Amino acid sequence: MKKSLLSALQLLGAIFLWGCGDTDELPVAPDHTVRISVPQTLTLRQEGGWATLSVACDGEWEAQTDADWLDLKPQRGYGDGEVTVTARACEEVWGREASVRFRGGAAEASTLVVQPSHEPVRVDADGAANCYLLAPDRKGTVYAFDATRMGNSAEPTAVAGIRIVWQSRPELLHRITYDPKSGLIGVTTGSEAGNAVVAAVDAGGAIRWSWHLWVTDYDPQQSLFSTPANAHGSVWHFMDRNLGALDARPGSIGAAGLIYQWGRKDPFPGIGSADGAEPARYDGAGEPLPTVPEQAAQFGTLELAAANPHLFYKISYKTNDWTSPSDDDLWGGVSRTKTKWDPCPAGWRVPLADEQGSSPYAFLTEGGATWSASSRGCFYRNWWLPCTGTRVYESGALSADIGGAYGGMWIGTPGRANPDPESYPVLYGQYFFLIDSDLLFGTNKDSRSQGMAVRCVRE
Repeated sequence: MKKSLLSALQLLGAIFLWGCGDTDELPVAPDHTVRISVPQTLTLRQEGGWATLSVACDGEWEAQTDADWLDLKPQRGYGDGEVTVTARACEEVWGREASVRFRGGAAEASTLVVQPSHEPVRVDADGAANCYLLAPDRKGTVYAFDATRMGNSAEPTAVAGIRIVWQSRPELLHRITYDPKSGLIGVTTGSEAGNAVVAAVDAGGAIRWSWHLWVTDYDPQQSLFSTPANAHGSVWHFMDRNLGALDARPGSIGAAGLIYQWGRKDPFPGIGSADGAEPARYDGAGEPLPTVPEQAAQFGTLELAAANPHLFYKISYKTNDWTSPSDDDLWGGVSRTKTKWDPCPAGWRVPLADEQGSSPYAFLTEGGATWSASSRGCFYRNWWLPCTGTRVYESGALSADIGGAYGGMWIGTPGRANPDPESYPVLYGQYFFLIDSDLLFGTNKDSRSQGMAVRCVRE
């Protein structure tokens, strides 16, 4: 009897000492090893909420996580029990995951908590391109596209990361990231429309390729404009607005769209007001960037243009081209195929003259187009063509008035050079010119360094 009583007192003493010890130290059962078991994975909903984890243990345990978006209750227990895991709504582009660690004595176990994002909307479902349309959206929709190749080509980008080159509003793109597993860029947008250029960068941070993200509710297929058939039977099916335009309302500055140098895939901001004011552009942190003229550079090449999509290359070669060597087929004007330099979305391209050389805008010079001085542009039936101004080839500066509102829209067909290239080496791009007067000039030609608007046609 005394021996049994002594054993009981020894056991009580051990329990007393165990309970009075350091609370940060997890005790171990005195006569065996603690065993602990938890599920390997727990999935929570994207919109947030809670779920329970079952804990099987024959001793005291604690639960911990480093994720600040998770809350665990309770964090300690004894024996079998449950932990309620609560998460906020997930705004991460590719979802998120974290580990919840359990420890009981020397035993350890963990559960991977996964919270997915919305299923990505593939904006390249119709094909790869240098421009993608994304809707303004604060609901968390993830827009995704392949970042592993250059435009519609098979050439690899060697992408290691992603960055915003410029955006027209500080928070136009709400979140953007690159997923190396899938090779996709994922983007969530803010609540407003606008334009941005984003780039794939290599391991050293150098830009490998870039894309124009056109944030708009516009659906090009819903408002096609088909030209009258010309004498050769040629018909062009146009968008109802310029590339990068935020609307198609007569008189709206948002209808002007973006500006391109002939043959380049990357845009520059268009006019910010009727007098040609330079609009602001912002980096990925929402900080203002230098203006286009402030960053204009000399001596471009195709390689430099791909690596520096934000730089306007001023006229510096005797050809008046922004690049050397020159290439008449940058927008498919020779091969009549859509090239990797085309700035239009999948299924669309820069308009070309037909095989007989007729301009896609020739019908506008044959009567029927109506000039509107108050709206600074012209109508053809319900088709609106705004005066967009240009970016001057010598500086990259915007010009919107040369004795009246004016603008031009590029054609992908190269302009005819002088028959004597030695004496007159200047190379041109074709464009349609409109100006604040009773005259509508048809196909014209200008230096390829000049910046003008683009209106895409269906392929």
